[in-house]
Amino acid sequence: MSSHDNTEGDIQSLDVSNIVSDTLTEEGFANQDGRWNYGPADWFLVGGRWSGELAKIEAGLTWRDLVNHLDSCLTEEEKKNHNSDFINSEHIKSHKKELDIWWQKKTKSKSLHPWNRSSYNGGYSDDSVRLNQKLWDYFNNPDDKDNLFSSQAEDSFIVICRWQDGEINYDDDTTWENLKGKWESTNPDDFLDESKLNPKDDVWLTVIDYHN
Repeated sequence: MSSHDNTEGDIQSLDVSNIVSDTLTEEGFANQDGRWNYGPADWFLVGGRWSGELAKIEAGLTWRDLVNHLDSCLTEEEKKNHNSDFINSEHIKSHKKELDIWWQKKTKSKSLHPWNRSSYNGGYSDDSVRLNQKLWDYFNNPDDKDNLFSSQAEDSFIVICRWQDGEINYDDDTTWENLKGKWESTNPDDFLDESKLNPKDDVWLTVIDYHN
């Protein structure tokens, strides 16, 4: 997998995406070849239609924020017969540069705006993100409609592996619940320095788009 945005230097997140993609492939996540031995999907892609979702959460943005910004870029002619509940692909194409500049400013990155990305090519640097307190709080807020486990199927969260002594070790015993206990017992000040490895086993989230 190669980078499809302007973040070739940020190889660490792409390394993680490659590991996730290779592992899912090797473990038959999208295997449909056997008569009974088949995976939960018939295809999958890192990022895909959900590319940029983690960066959007980290930046505190919503889908409506993205829509409102696009609306603000439209000319008077484009606003005629325009419906803000729908995204016009021609408007995105016409304002591609403005969308990228806005997104990069909001996310403090060099990544492409999600609507300017290919939904069929994995390889954007923010498709794999080191788990941090903001993402943790977002997915574990019981009062939030976007709580990961109140809105998703049980198997939507898959633990693949963990880093240890430079090796990739499968850890079937790791679940979100015991990870939660470890995460919440760690001092948040320990991982404010992004130059250090996450003391919580360097946990990453990777976005997977798949069809079943």
